[in-house]
Amino acid sequence: MKLLSCVMMALISLSDAIHRHIEHNHPMTGKYRCPHCFYATDHKLGYDIHKVVHVSSPPFQCPRCSFQCSLDIQLNKHINLHTGDRQFKCQKCSYSTDHTMNYRRHMERHTQIDGMKCVRCNYSCVNAYQLEKHLRRSHPDEDISTLLSQCLK
Repeated sequence: MKLLSCVMMALISLSDAIHRHIEHNHPMTGKYRCPHCFYATDHKLGYDIHKVVHVSSPPFQCPRCSFQCSLDIQLNKHINLHTGDRQFKCQKCSYSTDHTMNYRRHMERHTQIDGMKCVRCNYSCVNAYQLEKHLRRSHPDEDISTLLSQCLK
């Protein structure tokens, strides 16, 4: 219990330090200012969404566990953890993810027609950095410079 108390005090101290830093180094700007924290914006919609963060009992609760949150989009993402559903599913293979950037990077591999291709195996990628990394890992006994130049022709 004593260790937990020390950890909690450290977190509170860190939180106070962060708040002091923000207050002194990043002054609030914006027409709408939160009275509970340092959030400020010129957009009413953003402010209205932010205010929900300070509600003592968040309005959304997971029907499967005790998770609570302020926004419905957060709840939907959380529920996907229980169900295993992923928002972004590749139509060409079994890949799926909840993150837009990961999905885009993945799809580049499928859509890159004249992408980088390894001359020693069927590996392909979208840039020379990824190709060089592949060559070093998959073909370590070969001269990487020579192999890379052959792949880039």
